[in-house]
Amino acid sequence: MCILPILDFQASVSDGAVRLGRKQQEIEALGRADAYLRAFPGQLPPQGVVQLGELQVSWTETLREPSKKTVSEQGAPGRFVLSVVRLSVEVRQQGRLIGTQKVDRLEWVTDAPYFDN
Repeated sequence: MCILPILDFQASVSDGAVRLGRKQQEIEALGRADAYLRAFPGQLPPQGVVQLGELQVSWTETLREPSKKTVSEQGAPGRFVLSVVRLSVEVRQQGRLIGTQKVDRLEWVTDAPYFDN
């Protein structure tokens, strides 16, 4: 009779350790995906998939607000168009979904040449 509560306790500790290990794996995988996407040179394509070792990272970008042209402090038209986009990211390992995240990013694109006279 005394053994049953101990076995239940051991099972619950074991389940907790497994869940903690999975959460740690998710945090590390999302961190690697985030580091890759932040280091991506230039503007990200609206959709993409990349293999990072054993991880497959996929993303989809959607416009959150209408793009806006920048204006200088003096009111003159600026050189950039700013956009707020939402990046939806999925990370998979061997086909199994490890984690997801959504991040809002500010992107800017030059729409006029810069002449330094």
